[in-house]
Amino acid sequence: MVDRWYLRAADGKEKEDFLRELYPLVKANAVYTVGLRPEYPIGDRVIAMPTGNAGTEWFEAPEPGWAGMTAHVGGLHLAQLRIAERLAREAGDLDFARQCSAWIAAGAESMEKRLWTGSYYLNFLEPETGRRSDLVFCYQLDGEWVTDHHGLPSALPEDRVRKALDTVRRTNVALSAHGAVNYAHADGTPARVGGYGTYSYFPPEALMLAMNFLYEGQRDFGLELARKVWRNIVCRHGYTWDMPNIFRGDADTGERTYGSDYYQDLMLWSMPAAIAGTDFGAPAKPGGLVDRVLRAAGG
Repeated sequence: MVDRWYLRAADGKEKEDFLRELYPLVKANAVYTVGLRPEYPIGDRVIAMPTGNAGTEWFEAPEPGWAGMTAHVGGLHLAQLRIAERLAREAGDLDFARQCSAWIAAGAESMEKRLWTGSYYLNFLEPETGRRSDLVFCYQLDGEWVTDHHGLPSALPEDRVRKALDTVRRTNVALSAHGAVNYAHADGTPARVGGYGTYSYFPPEALMLAMNFLYEGQRDFGLELARKVWRNIVCRHGYTWDMPNIFRGDADTGERTYGSDYYQDLMLWSMPAAIAGTDFGAPAKPGGLVDRVLRAAGG
């Protein structure tokens, strides 16, 4: 949130004051996050759930859950550190920028050694207990979307991102007529998970996935995936202003299971930046979409 505001803020004193006030909070949170599993080596720690797998993360999956090192958490933590690294440089805290860079390198190495399967990132791995999930998690590259959307370099190798998206396209996306299912087996068969169910997905997650494809140059496929998701919501089922949170998991019908007022579906308005291949702040800059709409509305 801090970096999004920073990206669209005007230059000058406003930006300087904002950074002076909020950069210390960004730094403190990054340090806190890296320290959540202190028993792990630093690289593994960066991509791991907290000690004891306490709590959950933004994808609140009851099954298969999360344990140890996970692709989703790992990518998000690496993206957070990219943001903190840039803000540290902007604030003149070069020592912490270098620390973030070292953490990113260590975390990226652990992603490669611990979680890369050859065609996608492992859902999770907890070596000390033997817990492991080989399922293809559809939204494993949410962290990649964050770095792209914030105009930052990826922490993951480009060929790994491309191969993971190819696997997701062949499995999770292929299993849904109107979106992309949360989990699949690597051979493309449905994963009979409990909790949300086999065919469930969240609309904002599907839109972030569409933007992954857009940012990686698969423009037509990304746009078509976003169109399918939104057509299902508005045209097929008429969920106009009562936005759904999750779709039915026991059958691929695209019917709402839960949620009638979810602001998360405003993720749709992140699409213009991704379509243009720019960062989040660009549409609000002079000549951008937001700027043009406001000027047109002002007569």
